[in-house]
Amino acid sequence: MLQIAPRRAFTSAAVISLALIAAACGTTSRRPVVVGPPPPSADEALSSYRSQIEAQDDQMSGFSTPEDQEAIRAHVADLLDRKVLDEYQLVIFINKAGEGRTAQHAFLFEAGNGDLNYLDTWLVSTGREQQETSPKGASKFTTTPTGTFMFDLAHFSRLHKSNAWEADMPWAMFLKTRNGGPTTGIALHAALDKYVHNLGQRASAGCIRLLPQNAEKLYKLLQTKYAGSVRTLSPSGIGARLGGSSVKGSKALVIIEDMSEDRVLASGPSAVDNWSNPPPSDPVPPPSGSASRPSNRPPGY
Repeated sequence: MLQIAPRRAFTSAAVISLALIAAACGTTSRRPVVVGPPPPSADEALSSYRSQIEAQDDQMSGFSTPEDQEAIRAHVADLLDRKVLDEYQLVIFINKAGEGRTAQHAFLFEAGNGDLNYLDTWLVSTGREQQETSPKGASKFTTTPTGTFMFDLAHFSRLHKSNAWEADMPWAMFLKTRNGGPTTGIALHAALDKYVHNLGQRASAGCIRLLPQNAEKLYKLLQTKYAGSVRTLSPSGIGARLGGSSVKGSKALVIIEDMSEDRVLASGPSAVDNWSNPPPSDPVPPPSGSASRPSNRPPGY
């Protein structure tokens, strides 16, 4: 017993010493905890992201100089017969060129009394203009066709699903041929959030992507302010003149052209009187053997 007691005392003392050392180390090494704001929710992050986009008007909403606006206005006025400008109330000109100051821009004009008044400029993304393989394995040429088109109100959708490309197309506004014929399969629609940063360059599978708030605004205006019966259009180069029949639809039309910087500059006020209607700028044809675009329910994207 006399030999065991000292061992027990030593063991107890050692345990107490280690506990004190551990407590001392823990006290001196502990850093103060800084409590920051909680991370934003997914909805808050998306709302903040969209607010930043909307604030960047020059980069995301499109930018054009008065000279560019007048050059495009003069060019569009020359493409369309004066009677077309009396019949239609909104003209959207889209330059699908890959390079240039006005490339991948949409210019909006209000028509009336045979004249055009500039409204706004938007950044867009048109087709990538290359042979590709869709998610379903089909070979497709991702082009945006040129020409003058009417809107196909029967094929408007707040959220269209592209079967060919397995992608969502919010605020989809499909186009049809200028003579009121079948749907082209090409639509103006909102760019998905993950593709907004691509606006201003070729990035789509053929459709025309817009900033989401611009797409929503246009979608609603086409079915309200610009809705009504209009006369169909007949080809006139890449432009158009009035046809003979009337259809129920939208008093708005879209002109898509691949227009180089030199031609934009040549369309200024001093050149418009000498500008003749250019020949149709047809899209690059897809290689032989590729699937043709269906004319019923549009694939889009």
